[in-house]
Amino acid sequence: MSLAPIIVFAYNRPDLLQRTLDSLGQNELISSSEVFIYCDGAKTGASESDRSRLEATAAVARSFSGPAAVTVTVRETNMGLATSVITGITEIINRFGRAIIIEDDVLLSRYFLRFMNDALTVYENEPKVKSIGSWVYYKDKFPYSYFLRVPDTIAWATWKKDWEEFEKDPVVLKTELANRNLTDRFNLDGNLDQMRMLNDQIAGRVNSWAIRWAANFILNDKYCFYPKQALAKHIGFAKGATHTQTMDYNKNLVVSQSQIRVERMEPKEDEAALATLVKFNRSLNRLHKKLLNLILSKF
Repeated sequence: MSLAPIIVFAYNRPDLLQRTLDSLGQNELISSSEVFIYCDGAKTGASESDRSRLEATAAVARSFSGPAAVTVTVRETNMGLATSVITGITEIINRFGRAIIIEDDVLLSRYFLRFMNDALTVYENEPKVKSIGSWVYYKDKFPYSYFLRVPDTIAWATWKKDWEEFEKDPVVLKTELANRNLTDRFNLDGNLDQMRMLNDQIAGRVNSWAIRWAANFILNDKYCFYPKQALAKHIGFAKGATHTQTMDYNKNLVVSQSQIRVERMEPKEDEAALATLVKFNRSLNRLHKKLLNLILSKF
């Protein structure tokens, strides 16, 4: 099995990037994997303190020595997360045909790479599967792995053929969703207002690649394949985070301590998993309205 390249996106949090890379380095397949780390550049008018954090982040990236090969790209200017992610994934996936993508604030199970690579192989020629997920933030465990119309955008994987069909124009996405009567499905049957985030993208209030990626899942009638237990834990809920400065509802999540086998299943959305996701997001909304669309608005 040819191992997929790993892409890590970082910005200005060297401590979190270090923790992310430490957990990645504990994976059993890391010594045979190639890693590409993209560090975004300084914003216009960045302070000396900001630039110091950027330099420290780049130093952490350059010190990562576990993989078979590491390539670090430090941007000269600030691209912003959406542009950085889209550009970086496109560059690597065009070369390798598949990729595993990780944010700089994630703790990974040591079996994360095994699951990602196995699932990429098993579902490569399955037209209904668009990506592989790992962050099961809404429940500790399920009795089985499953499919959802909602993609993971924290620690995930996809193929070139699926990335190439990514429509990035939010106006086109909104129009197509409306014309094909898919707006309600995009909003998880009226249970999660994802259209609000897409409208914010159109209005320029946010710059989210993830909400556009999610809309593509609906328009192409595809699914993300998830493990029965989380293989990634988000650790970016903290002051200083660019997009996520709120309560950490992820703190008690336990990543799998054992390998999760990948067996081919019929790509069909799991109703129980969808209901669990909806219920969890409703509870978050009662606690804090800003958390309602956090899985997408982080980006």
